[in-house]
Amino acid sequence: MILIIKFIVVVVALTVLASIIFSFRKSEGSLVKVSNKLRLAISGFIACVADTLSIASFAVFIAFDKHWALIDDKKLPGTLNGFSVMAAMVQSLFFLKFIEIDVMTLVVLVVTSCAGGFFSGLIVTKLNKQTLRLVMVVGFSGIAMLVLSNQLNLLPIGGNAIALHGKMLFIGAIAMFFVGMLPAIGVGIYAPTQVVLFFLGLSPLVAFPIMTTVGVLVQSLTALTFVTKKEIALGETLFLVVPGIIGVLISAPFVAYSNPIALHWMLFAIIIYNVVMTFKTYQQEKTLPTKSS
Repeated sequence: MILIIKFIVVVVALTVLASIIFSFRKSEGSLVKVSNKLRLAISGFIACVADTLSIASFAVFIAFDKHWALIDDKKLPGTLNGFSVMAAMVQSLFFLKFIEIDVMTLVVLVVTSCAGGFFSGLIVTKLNKQTLRLVMVVGFSGIAMLVLSNQLNLLPIGGNAIALHGKMLFIGAIAMFFVGMLPAIGVGIYAPTQVVLFFLGLSPLVAFPIMTTVGVLVQSLTALTFVTKKEIALGETLFLVVPGIIGVLISAPFVAYSNPIALHWMLFAIIIYNVVMTFKTYQQEKTLPTKSS
């Protein structure tokens, strides 16, 4: 069954990549500016290294974006989901190979997460830029609270279970539906997935194959929605794919040696930075009509 899941992960991820390439060629999309290529490569590489170590690529990439203004805010969620699909595919295949996981638990959590991602993607594509920024601020603030609570041991830090059954599986399915809604607003799925799984008593190690498989399939579904609605920076997305995959391949062998406490404090700091900068942009654009009148 794990082989079937791996096959689905690969097919879905490659379908998304093909869809982005087709849309780029069909729309005769503009190439990435030369001045942005190095910045994008650095951002994508570091974001996916961080992602593999469970820091969350979305938060890291958005921090770079706020500093360098790489992607239009309206197309940022779509670009984040689009470029991270291939990197998440590599992560998922790696962790499914080396970490034992209960198939039923994995399938249920993946399906409900994808349902949440599909529902959220339809909504987010209809939001204007300012509303999207505000939603991102709220989403990141919520994730920051979860990360901080986890760091202060106010939330469970995981158990020894490798599977969920009965009531716990049902609770996990409901929770993951809402977690699956987050990538569509540009908020990473790894941190909230970890919190849910730890709360349910799953082993921290088991969290890796679940959150990466959930990530690749939810982000694929969300990315396809953004491609359909033309709410994605196609050229930048394609350019970011290779640096992202390289980042995963380099960092994956070091997962067992990473310090999760230090990494999560780093994630918390990055999220707070994103909240401040996104809200600052929201406030600045909000006051523009007043200044011009």
